[in-house]
Amino acid sequence: MVIKGIMTGELPWALVFVGASIAVFCQLAGLPILPVALGLYLPIHLNAGILVGGIVRVLVERKFKNNEETKKNKVEAGILLASGLVAGDALMGIVVAGIATAGLNIGFGATLLPALTGNAIFSTAMYFLLGLWVYNFSVKSK
Repeated sequence: MVIKGIMTGELPWALVFVGASIAVFCQLAGLPILPVALGLYLPIHLNAGILVGGIVRVLVERKFKNNEETKKNKVEAGILLASGLVAGDALMGIVVAGIATAGLNIGFGATLLPALTGNAIFSTAMYFLLGLWVYNFSVKSK
């Protein structure tokens, strides 16, 4: 829509002004614009990592609010771990793509644990435990 509007000169200006108004409001309110924009644009399951990461960071910052140097080191440890998790996820995506391209079937989860396959409660619990692990790693780092 945007590219077509630019190329043809028929950009939907009402939508552009709505977006600009939201950005100005976020700036005046002191909100981080990128997460707000992603929250408006992407579905929640793609934004959950940003939300959980933000919650973990706030908890770590509150725990070490009296010592700026320690707080900075603990937050950086959490960011480093989270970055490693993102990189590991990307590498596993490549591995899974290779397995799918090779035509191999490794779908053992539905066979071994059919009750947990696609279970929202189990997935939420695992996500909570992952956030707890990142928090503990950050707090206990040197």
